[in-house]
Amino acid sequence: MNTNIHQSHLSTTDSLHETGIDFIQHKPLDALIDVEEDSKVKYNSILKLIESTSDMSTQEKIDAMNKSYNRRSQEHWQNIRNFAFVSLGLLGLVIIAPSTTKTIHKIISA
Repeated sequence: MNTNIHQSHLSTTDSLHETGIDFIQHKPLDALIDVEEDSKVKYNSILKLIESTSDMSTQEKIDAMNKSYNRRSQEHWQNIRNFAFVSLGLLGLVIIAPSTTKTIHKIISA
């Protein structure tokens, strides 16, 4: 898992709006990286299991690997789509209504 933790500290020059934009730049990307790493680990584990099994024919192993690869590809595009939706949604909230930035900051701080 990604261990990068981005904490924003409000100073006299920072506003809540800037803090919200900083959050939007880092948190969704960190989440995407974490999900992608988990997906890779799962895919590699499945491949190792398929390769180590002795009760499958070569063709069955190839078919199982193809299915696993297709599922990994679907997960990859799902992750990218979810990242885009969340990022655009949060960006829209911060740009459209700066007062929501205060609410988001309170939620994050809690």
